[in-house]
Amino acid sequence: MIIKPCQIPYHVTQYQVFAQRLKSGLMKDIFEEKLRKGLAGYRGEKSIGYYLEFLPAMDYLIFHGLRLANGDSIFQMDCLILSQTFILLLEVKNIAGTITIGNGIRQLVREFNHQTDAFDDPLLQAEIHRKRLLYWLRKEYPAFPDLPIETLVVFASPGVIKTPNINPLQTEKIIRSSALEHKIEELIQKYPQTIASSDKLEVLSCKLLTSHRDLKINPFQTGKIKFEDIVKGVQCPRCHAFSMRWRQKNWHCPSCNFISKDAHIPALLTDYRLMCGTTITNAQCRDFLRLDSSDVSKYLLQSLCLGSVGNNRGRIYILPEN
Repeated sequence: MIIKPCQIPYHVTQYQVFAQRLKSGLMKDIFEEKLRKGLAGYRGEKSIGYYLEFLPAMDYLIFHGLRLANGDSIFQMDCLILSQTFILLLEVKNIAGTITIGNGIRQLVREFNHQTDAFDDPLLQAEIHRKRLLYWLRKEYPAFPDLPIETLVVFASPGVIKTPNINPLQTEKIIRSSALEHKIEELIQKYPQTIASSDKLEVLSCKLLTSHRDLKINPFQTGKIKFEDIVKGVQCPRCHAFSMRWRQKNWHCPSCNFISKDAHIPALLTDYRLMCGTTITNAQCRDFLRLDSSDVSKYLLQSLCLGSVGNNRGRIYILPEN
């Protein structure tokens, strides 16, 4: 049963907005690259879902992209599978090119398009996440029984995988996504004894979901970009130009003549929220939507039936998370 489905991570949706709204320049290029890598990771994690469909829904609980806190430290698991007999942690990689793991240094080396790049060793990453999960379980749910925790590194992308100088036990933990079903069947045979009751799994499932923390970025706060670097305005749903103007209670696009009543909604509830947070004032709305009148911005904010705090000029509107 899929408890936490595979979705585009919150911070990757932020990358999408920044990549779209930043003016041309170095930071736009950086966010476009972050977006490309983030979406590649998401597609890799999503692709393994096909190989997990064979698992009996009532016997296995599947969590994608869990991000948990151990005190001040955070760890994220690409995919976590709970059963009454074992726990399986998957480290999913979607990296194109020729991959080498275990060349004497704990790293992954990728050769692609005549370029060589180094990444963290996924075997080491998986083992670190296993230890952190074990610590989290003992702290957050000490009554949960000691289930064995297995790890696998799953490559979702095609390409050559080389594993020199790795012992056979480690090599067995590196698979392609097509081998995932076979590996899980091996674990089912390896751990036949029921250790955790269904009730305890249900309690653990609730604890994991409520403990999940999305990664959220704030490049304005870190000083990497300024609000002046952002392209303001309402984007046309048809031609995608940021040039729509409010006239006679409608948005008009001078580029393609498209007319919309609600084009401001994604600008505020998606773009502004993901870039600037969940609060907005009348003045901030007027500036971001490039409106000439504070009365119009007030009208548009109130039409969204948003919660608010404060009164009159000090009113702050709350933008919903979902």
